[in-house]
Amino acid sequence: MGEDCLAGATSKNSEISAVGSNAISGGTGDGSIISASGSQCAAIGTGGVSGSMSVSSSGDGCIAGATSQFSLVQAIGRDNAAINTGHKGSVISDGLFGVGCHLGNGGRATARKTFSAALVTGPDAQATAEDDSSCSIATYAKSNAIVKGVDSMAVSTGMYGKAAAQSGNSIAAALGPCGIAKAEAGSFIVLAFWENGRLVHIRESKVGENGIEPNRWYSLSRMREFFEVPNGEN
Repeated sequence: MGEDCLAGATSKNSEISAVGSNAISGGTGDGSIISASGSQCAAIGTGGVSGSMSVSSSGDGCIAGATSQFSLVQAIGRDNAAINTGHKGSVISDGLFGVGCHLGNGGRATARKTFSAALVTGPDAQATAEDDSSCSIATYAKSNAIVKGVDSMAVSTGMYGKAAAQSGNSIAAALGPCGIAKAEAGSFIVLAFWENGRLVHIRESKVGENGIEPNRWYSLSRMREFFEVPNGEN
């Protein structure tokens, strides 16, 4: 529990904790709870496919990561990174300059503070960056990218992806086939049209121009025309 500590366990259903500064806490068993709460800490969990793990790192400059399924990963201090590569995981990074990343299926990555970035690459996943000057990226089919702060960017590159900018002076870009985007007044949307796997058109517009209304979903036609998508059902 002092500074420069290391805590580790390889058995199932274990609980591992390192409280001191510059500490490392790690577990490889299923169903583990791993926590490192000191500054500049790392919490790591690698439970098996049936594991249900919770990995948390709450100190400044921390890293929390899990590779098992059904995991919850949280990094709460500033300068943090929260990473989950298992299926159906939830990744939360609440610290300034943090990064939330999820690489499995059906997960969620959320970065809530200033200058944060949220990234998901699994299908049916959602990346949300909730503060100013943030970036949210979704790269797989049917994934959503959402930004809620000003001066932010939401980018979706997968088929049927959605991008939403919920504050002003931001960008919502849906660059994959059949993508849709929406934004608030003072922000921009960027949309692409694909045909037979090839990019045909790309077009941007400021909300309030070219018939684009605030907080409504739009897609792009083959004729480079924006058209509204009711209820965001693309």
